[in-house]
Amino acid sequence: MKTAYFPRLAADGMRKNRRLYSPYLMMCALMIAVHYIVGYLYVSPLVNAMKGGSSLKEVLWFGRFVIAVFAAIFLLYGNSFLIRRRKREFGLYRVLGMDRSGIRKVALLETLYTEAIAMLFGLGAGIALSKLAETVLMRLVRTAPDMRFSVPTAPLLETTVLFTAIFLLLLFNTLIRVRFVTETELLKSEAEGDKPPKAHLLPGLIGAFLLAGAYCVAVKIDQPIAAMLWFFLAVIAVIVATYLLFVSGSVHILSRMQRSKSYYYKAEHFLSVSSMRYRMKRNGAGLASICILMTMVLVTLGSTACLYFGKDAALAARYPRDVCTAIVRSGYDPADAENLGRLTERIAVALPADAVKPGTAQTYTEYCVSGYLLSGKPEIDVNYLKDAGYVDYDRVAEVHFLSAGDYNRLSGKDVVPAPGEALVHAVRTDDVGETLTVGGISVKVRERIGADAGLFPETASVCPNLYVIVDDARRYAEALSGAVDYNGTPMLLLRWYYRFDTQYTGEDAAALTDAVLSVWNSEKSAFDPAGEQPSFSCVEHEAMRADFYTSFGGLFFVGILLSAVFTLAATLIIYFKQVSEGYEDSARFGIMRKVGLSAELIRKSVRGQMRTVFLLPLGAAVVHLAFAFPMLSKMLRLFGVTDTRLLILTCGGSVLLCMAVYLVICRFTSDVYTAIVGGTERGNER
Repeated sequence: MKTAYFPRLAADGMRKNRRLYSPYLMMCALMIAVHYIVGYLYVSPLVNAMKGGSSLKEVLWFGRFVIAVFAAIFLLYGNSFLIRRRKREFGLYRVLGMDRSGIRKVALLETLYTEAIAMLFGLGAGIALSKLAETVLMRLVRTAPDMRFSVPTAPLLETTVLFTAIFLLLLFNTLIRVRFVTETELLKSEAEGDKPPKAHLLPGLIGAFLLAGAYCVAVKIDQPIAAMLWFFLAVIAVIVATYLLFVSGSVHILSRMQRSKSYYYKAEHFLSVSSMRYRMKRNGAGLASICILMTMVLVTLGSTACLYFGKDAALAARYPRDVCTAIVRSGYDPADAENLGRLTERIAVALPADAVKPGTAQTYTEYCVSGYLLSGKPEIDVNYLKDAGYVDYDRVAEVHFLSAGDYNRLSGKDVVPAPGEALVHAVRTDDVGETLTVGGISVKVRERIGADAGLFPETASVCPNLYVIVDDARRYAEALSGAVDYNGTPMLLLRWYYRFDTQYTGEDAAALTDAVLSVWNSEKSAFDPAGEQPSFSCVEHEAMRADFYTSFGGLFFVGILLSAVFTLAATLIIYFKQVSEGYEDSARFGIMRKVGLSAELIRKSVRGQMRTVFLLPLGAAVVHLAFAFPMLSKMLRLFGVTDTRLLILTCGGSVLLCMAVYLVICRFTSDVYTAIVGGTERGNER
C-alpha cells in the first residue's frame, strides 16, 4: 500500500466524522489556549512587579496545575468516545485487507493532525487573548495595565511539551483499545446495544450512604480548620455517591416509568424511556459527570466571587486601623509591663505630632493560651499537646486574658472585676458556665459581654475564642507560664498591639512604619532575655490592601477560568452524548416514522427526554451546593470572609448564571439530536 495513502485516509476519516471531531478539536484548542494564558500571566512582568505578586503567582501556578490535570483526564475521555465511534471504520479497514500496522499508522496520523490543528488554533487564540486576560486580571487586582505586547517563550514551550505528552497518551489509549479486538468485534462495536441493566439495590444503597455521610459532615462541622481537613474527603464521597446513584437510581426510576402504563404507553414517552433504559449504564455515568462538573462550577465561582467581593471586610478585620503594630512572644516575663510601657512612649515620641488621628490610638496587652475545650464542661485543658498525636481541631480553643485597665481604656467602660472573677466574651462557642477553668485555674464568670472597641476580632477567628477580662492578666499569665507542648515550648503567648489611624497617605504613611520599626530595633533586646527573638510586625493598611486585592482578585480570576473550562467540558459531554445517542436512536425513530410517527411527536419525545435527562444533573448540582454551603462558609472564615449573606448572593448568582448557560447548551444539543433522529441532518457526517 502506498505511503501517501495513509495521510489521505486519516484526513478523510476526520472529515467524514467532522460532527464529532469539530467540537473535540475546539475543546483541545480551548484547553491549550487557557493553559497558555495562565502561563503567560505567571511570567508577566506586571505580576512580578506588583505588590502581592508572589501570592498571585502561587494562585496562578495552582490554576495552571489544575488545568493541566483536568485537560489530561477530559481529553482522554473525549478521545475514548471518538475511538468508540471509529471502531466500525477500523474494522472495515481490516476486512478490506489493511493490517494492524496500517491501523496504527492511521491512528498516529489522526493524532498528529489533531495535535497540529489544536496547537495552531489553541496557541493562536492564547496569544491573541493573553493581553486581554492580563488587562482583566489587572482590573480585578486594581493595578494599572500595560499595553505593551509580548510573546514569552517559556509558556509556549511548557504548553507545547505538556499537550504533546497528553496527545501521546491519547495515541497510546487508541492503540490499546483497537489492538486486541477482532474484525468482527470492530464491525459490531457500534451496533452493539447495552443490555437493559438491572436496578441493583446494593450500589444504590452504598451511594445513598456515602452521600448522606458527606452531607452530614458538611452540615455538622463547626470549625473552619476541621472543614478544610474534611472537605476533600467529602468531595470524594460525593463524587462516588453521585456516580452510583445516577447509574443505579436512574435505572430504578426508568423501570418504574415503564411499569406505569398510563405514562409509558404514550408516543412521546415510549421511545425516550425505552432507549434511555437500554443504555443507562453509559447514560448514568455521563449524567453523573455533568452533575459533578456543574457542581464544581457552582462551588468554584460562588466561593471565589465571595472572596473577591468580601476582600474589603476581610482586610478591615485583619487590620482594623491604618497602622497596626504587634509583638508576639512565648512565655512570661515579669518585666513585660515596664518594657512595653517604655516602647509605647518611645513610639509616640518618634511619630510626627500630627501623624495619629485624635482618639484612634489603641494599645493593649493580652496573654493567650490554647487548649482543648472539654465537651460539656466550661474547662480548657492546656496540656493537650503533650504529644505530637492527632489534634481534634473541633475542640481547640484559645483563651485571651486582658487586664480590666486596658479594657476600660479602650471601651470607655468602668468595670472592676474582683480577684477570681472575670467578664467573658465567647466567640464560636457557648461552653461557658458560671465558672471557667483554664489549665486548672478557675475564675467565676461574673458577666457575659459583647464585642467592644475592636478588641474581639470575631471575623478573624477560625476556632473558639474566649476573651477573659480580669483584674490583672499578669497574675494569670504567671500561673500558666509552666504549660509547655511536646517540644518543651511554652504555650503561653504574649501579644501586644499598638494601632492608630493617620491622615498621612502614600509614602508619608509608609514612613510611619519605618519610624516604628526603628524604635523596635533599639528596644527589642529587652524582650528576648532567653535569646529567642519575638515576632514583630508593623503594617500599613493601604499597603496590605494591594496584597489582599492581588490574592483575592487572582483567586477570582482563576475561578472564572476554571469555571469556564468545567462548563466547556460539560458542554462537550452533553454534545457527544446527544450525537452518539442520536445515531443509536435514528434507526428506531426511522421505523416509527414509517409507521406514522409525526415530526411533532418526535419533537415532543425529544423534549421529554431532555427534561428527564438534563434537568436532573443540574438539580442534583444545586442540591450538592446547598449541602456544601455550611462547609464553604466555614472555610472562607480562614480567609477572613464571614459575610454569610454575601456568600448566599454569590452562590445564588452562580446558580442563575449556570442555569442560563446550561439551558442554552441543552437547547442547542437537543436540536442536533432532533436533526439526527428526525432524518434532517445534511451530508454524510459519519
